[in-house]
Order: sequence, then structure tokens, then C-alpha cells
Amino acid sequence: MLISKIDRQVADPSAAADTQVMNRLDFEVVCPNNHNQKVTLSEAEFENALKSDALVFHCNTCEANWPPSSEEIANFRKQFSKNSG
Repeated sequence: MLISKIDRQVADPSAAADTQVMNRLDFEVVCPNNHNQKVTLSEAEFENALKSDALVFHCNTCEANWPPSSEEIANFRKQFSKNSG
């Protein structure tokens, strides 16, 4: 699952049959070449991709692909936790 700025184009939540789309959060990440990127994920998308070892970020500026760091994973989980409670 490559995650890029393109993922910010979220469908209209009122038209979504799945509440997963409505529960997406924006996250700031920095590619290995120091380009700022914004990604949008739901908690389910994040955990499923992480468990399947398929979570890879993609930079649209330099075409780099990289896995999330342990720090990023912890930050994402913290943000999902804040928004679910």
C-alpha cells in the first residue's frame, strides 16, 4: 500500500457506505530527501497495511518510497487513540 498525497482525495463522506472513509486523519511525514508530505489514513487502513507489512510512504516530489519509522507508527496510533475517544 503506497501512501502519497493522492490519498488526500477522500470521497464525500455522505456518500460513503463505509464509515472508514469518514474516520480518516491527516498526518505529516517527511521523505528521506526532506520533502514534506501529507498522508490520509483511517485507523483500519493503517493497522491492516502495517500488519501485512505493506505500509510504504511515497513522495510525489522525488518518487522515494520508505516504510514508516517506529516513531511515526507510535505517533499515528496516538493520534488515532485521541480521535476515537
